[in-house]
Amino acid sequence: PNSNHSFSYSFSSRAERPQFWAITPTKLYLTTTNYVQNNPFAKPEKYYNQELMYMFKSAYFLNLSHSYVTDAVEQIPLQGINQKGENVLAYIRNNYGTKQEMSASVGMQKQFFKGIWNANNSFYIGHTIVKGEVSGDPTDIKNEVKFNKNILDYNTTFLGVQLNNTVRLSRKKDLFLGINYMYNSGLQIELGKLRPFQSLDLSLKKNWNDFTFNAQIRDIFHTSENRIEGYQNNGNYNIIDQLQYRRRFIFTITYSFGNKKLQKARSIESANESIKNRAGGN
Repeated sequence: PNSNHSFSYSFSSRAERPQFWAITPTKLYLTTTNYVQNNPFAKPEKYYNQELMYMFKSAYFLNLSHSYVTDAVEQIPLQGINQKGENVLAYIRNNYGTKQEMSASVGMQKQFFKGIWNANNSFYIGHTIVKGEVSGDPTDIKNEVKFNKNILDYNTTFLGVQLNNTVRLSRKKDLFLGINYMYNSGLQIELGKLRPFQSLDLSLKKNWNDFTFNAQIRDIFHTSENRIEGYQNNGNYNIIDQLQYRRRFIFTITYSFGNKKLQKARSIESANESIKNRAGGN
């Protein structure tokens, strides 16, 4: 409507085909009766996405989105009994049914105090509806395991926050502190109930002549552990407790080569070309 308000709407559809590793018929044994199975018969997932975006002063935004997926695929836990009479738990990649996700997010991307504080923060809430079922292992042509049917029929609501902030610590614009925080509430996924998880990252960047020094500490409090608990109506359950040790310290040094005046000239030329393209010029 005017320079302070803007609206946009988009609709898209696509087919997401399985990656090569997902259709390679390999079996990864965790124990003799617990394994992960890929599926060469997996079909592409079909996505239908809608998104409505409102922006105020090119800094604050409200985003509403809806996604509908058919032939949704995931590694679904199945339990059964093999020919030896042993209980088997298998995570089998399979097309299980449909999945809908509706979400709303609000946030901002703005500079404060004459560029000292650069904030890119957002809050979101979502709701997911899943319907489907998986009854067996399509790669088990010899019927070595008799699996119980896993029915997926649930609704789940989740919320979260993403905070990415950079603070300039010097007047020379050569020292910056980065503070990033992420939180996601617990939600139901195909494997079960995923408990809440969060992560805090800090970084310190220093520019000195042609050098850039960057030190980062990721997942400071070691809080990004994945724990999933899945329970089915027939009494079957599976529990996943996965600690990927994301807490780490990273230090990098970058050196810029080349003539700075020439680089600036090329940057201006590139910007002019970009303006021409957007304006339809040749």
